[in-house]
Amino acid sequence: MAPLVYMLVGVFVCASAQESTVNYSLREEQDAFTYVGNVARDSQLYGNVTMEVFQRMKFQLLTQGNEYAAMFSIDESASTLRTAVQLDREVICPDSIECVLVFNVAVYLKDSITSVLDLYKIIKIEVTIDDINDNAPEFPNDEVTIVISENSGVETEHFTNGAIDLDRGANNSVQTYVMQPPNEMFGLKVLENGDGTTDLNIVVKYPLDRESRHFYQLVISAIDGGSPPRTGSVKINITISDQNDNSPVFSKSLYNVTVEENIPVNSTIVHVNATDADAEDNGLVAYRFSSRTSSKITDVFDINSESGEITCKSVLNFEDDQKWTFKVEAFDSGSPAKTSTVSVIINVLDINDNYPQININLPPGGTKISEAASPGSFVAHVAVFDLDNAGQKEISCMVIGDDFRLEDFKLKNNYKVIVNKPLDHEVRDSYEVTIECSDNGVPPNKNDTSFIVKVEDVNDNFPEFKKDTYELTIQEEVFQSMIVKVEATDKDFGNNGKIIYKLEPGSDQRFTVNSNTGLVTANSVFDRETDPRIILHVLAVDAGDPALSSTATVVINITDINDNAPRFSSNPLNILIMESEPFQSVNLNVTDPDLGLNGQFTLTFPKNDYLAEYFEFNSVTGEIKTLKAIDRELIPYFKFWVSAVDNGIPQRSSSAEVVLHIIDRNDNIPAITYPNNSNNTKAIPILAPVGFVIATVQASDKDDGLNAQLLYFIDMGDTREIFKMDVNTGRITVGREMTELDADTYKLEIAVRDNGEPQRTAMATLKVTVEPANATVSPLVEEENKQNIMLVAVIVGVTTVISVSIIVSIFILCHIDKRNRGRRNQAPKHPEDRFYDIHRVDESMSGSSNISKDSDAELIKKMKAKKEVSFSIDEDCSDVGNNSTLTNVTSFSTMKPPYLSMDYRSSPEDTQSSAWLCNNTVSDMNKTEMYENELSGLTTSQLQGALRHIAQGGNSDRLWLQPVREEQTKRMILRKSEDNHSTTSHDTTTSDSGRGGSEEDINSNRGHIFSESEIWSSTC
Repeated sequence: MAPLVYMLVGVFVCASAQESTVNYSLREEQDAFTYVGNVARDSQLYGNVTMEVFQRMKFQLLTQGNEYAAMFSIDESASTLRTAVQLDREVICPDSIECVLVFNVAVYLKDSITSVLDLYKIIKIEVTIDDINDNAPEFPNDEVTIVISENSGVETEHFTNGAIDLDRGANNSVQTYVMQPPNEMFGLKVLENGDGTTDLNIVVKYPLDRESRHFYQLVISAIDGGSPPRTGSVKINITISDQNDNSPVFSKSLYNVTVEENIPVNSTIVHVNATDADAEDNGLVAYRFSSRTSSKITDVFDINSESGEITCKSVLNFEDDQKWTFKVEAFDSGSPAKTSTVSVIINVLDINDNYPQININLPPGGTKISEAASPGSFVAHVAVFDLDNAGQKEISCMVIGDDFRLEDFKLKNNYKVIVNKPLDHEVRDSYEVTIECSDNGVPPNKNDTSFIVKVEDVNDNFPEFKKDTYELTIQEEVFQSMIVKVEATDKDFGNNGKIIYKLEPGSDQRFTVNSNTGLVTANSVFDRETDPRIILHVLAVDAGDPALSSTATVVINITDINDNAPRFSSNPLNILIMESEPFQSVNLNVTDPDLGLNGQFTLTFPKNDYLAEYFEFNSVTGEIKTLKAIDRELIPYFKFWVSAVDNGIPQRSSSAEVVLHIIDRNDNIPAITYPNNSNNTKAIPILAPVGFVIATVQASDKDDGLNAQLLYFIDMGDTREIFKMDVNTGRITVGREMTELDADTYKLEIAVRDNGEPQRTAMATLKVTVEPANATVSPLVEEENKQNIMLVAVIVGVTTVISVSIIVSIFILCHIDKRNRGRRNQAPKHPEDRFYDIHRVDESMSGSSNISKDSDAELIKKMKAKKEVSFSIDEDCSDVGNNSTLTNVTSFSTMKPPYLSMDYRSSPEDTQSSAWLCNNTVSDMNKTEMYENELSGLTTSQLQGALRHIAQGGNSDRLWLQPVREEQTKRMILRKSEDNHSTTSHDTTTSDSGRGGSEEDINSNRGHIFSESEIWSSTC
């Protein structure tokens, strides 16, 4: 754990509004991906923003123009900083005591809506690379020879190069030198240089005597302060000479010169000079770089060994090295040679020879930017610096063009490239952004750089239909599969511009649309009356995210054909008319769903004088107006048929029965039948128990409904509150126990009231005598018992008579049925045997048709083929062989009493048209059989009248049947008008006029209550 702790020591944070500085210390030579720190936490950014904001942040190293940034990596979400390579301090900072790597981390913030990144913050990172003792001290040469004259005095110093340790720091650099063997003729002196290096001087400790000893060999070891310490050694060979007593002496102890960085190559920078007092070869001086001079210096500078001129071999660059320091040796040609050393310092002067350096740092998304980015959206980071004058010059920058612009990031020479105008991928999908910067030098230097911004398409265009509304017309009842083709386009690209078609949810299931082509098809025919106009909404949806859609409206107009007959709201049509109110108006509810002439129709009402007396009909509007007041008690309702024919081609028609119901008005007072003037007295014993029935009031009301609902009250007369009246039944009972004090005669005023509005009341008087106990009670009880016995006897007698009648009727009906079956098996011999004309109202209710001289069998077939809706019976008393003429009769019924019915009194014309039988028609028929057929349809009273007529000798011409026939004809018309009809009058459904009889019953007695034998027997 110790190395890790050492690595993290010294984290320092300096924060400002726009920039934070975080310092890290890191040992060199660690493996790649070594953890350095967490930038967000160590810069206190993490604690100053919410978790939601932090999750939208991205971290990025700004590598452009910074070689150190490439040595590290950062997690863009967690901001964890790690090394990217193994760091060697001696390689990165070869001649520096401190090795500090400086680079920047950009913090981007993603917009929560558009997801566009914006530069939020720049954090400055300083990583100090700490040295480890991974290098041993090293001398320039393994072995060095030094010549010392024997007359050199004590403390004379002779120079030699010290050891070099690439490591830095108090512990890892050379700390001590050790000379072996110790306590010899020579000592060792360490020389401290300004750059932290050391050199050595060999010091003469004792007088030298060449004759005694002319050669010494020493070993000098350099020891660093590392743990464990590392060492390096050099062998020093010292030769004692007896000549060349003087060493070269430089004219200056230090050569310090300044030159401009733009000095031409091979120009002389400095001239070192040394002299030697010896003569001849011992005084000939030459020059060279010290053996400790690095190759970096020798690569840039050169020295003339004879003249001592130092020249530049390559271009000097102030921005690379502002100062050069090295040593020059002057040596003579003696044997052994003597040397002297001097320090040379060359200062490089900056001139404006550098152009501003523009570094573009792109966000994690690169150069792509969404077209949805609004003006002000971040595009790239620009860092500008000028190597001249250590970057202290003022630099100004701008963007060429007006699509983008620079925004000062409030850090010197740092800018943000932002969007200046709205972007539209459909107009322009890429931009070349050029940034131009210039310094304030004289003359100013300009530089520019460019990068490409690609505008990414977003789904910002809705599909567009070529037409907003597609309108077309098709004919009803005609199948047409292909309806219309819709087409839409989308300006976007890729999936954003890919369109699929579909119908709006909830659209008519009869239609579909091809998702790729937009073709709308149908799978059924259409009815204009149901769907006169169909509106569909077709969606064009692109494949973007989120998807955008547009809607086009398809309007389908269905043209009409005459495929519907006029329609009555119901059949029968029940219409209400108020009683006793003249000049009312009602409308028949008749419609035709077709359009135009196809939907226009004309109504045909019955042309009948009786109806014309009460009503006026409008054949166009269907309005029915009353011409006078109607009394419901006389005529409760009217029934008649109405037909409707449209104007289409072909014409269509329908008909319905109309029932005009007369609504009752409370215009009748209740009629009390008991008590009355002749019967209004009752006597009861005083001992009659509670609940004893005294009498029941009997009353009636000609009105209908609530108007006829009666209530019964005792208004006056019950002075002692003895009696109780049932308000609903009119029953008067004893209401309490009576005492002797109650014996009296009470005159009760009875009120009978209806429930109509206004309420009407009838009054009657009932005298009730309460007889005392000493009065005769047994006769009353006896009389009541007699009445009960008589009631039982009557009930038994009636029941017996009814039972016998039913049994006799059954036997008679069986006998008649058996006889008729025998007759049907015999075909009629003469066409004159038919004497009924069956009349019907045809479908158009106008015109006439003739019944041909067909046989009965053919007539029955025709009647089966089409049953009659309504009919009347009329006979032609002319030649029996002629065809019977059908009359145009509309059947109706008013349900009025016989004395208000249509006038059926005989006239000369009526005798011929309404008589049932004519004498000449039956001249050849068996009269007995004729009587049987006719008498079988008569009631008992009618038979009795007929017998009396015959007994008086009136059987000639059979005029005794005339009134009977007229009465039967009236009843038949009334009964036929009350028959139920089918919903549509022209339907070909069978109808039996509601009597349940078949065609066979026309010529039979089946269905009659009495047979001929019963008639004659009852008459006798």
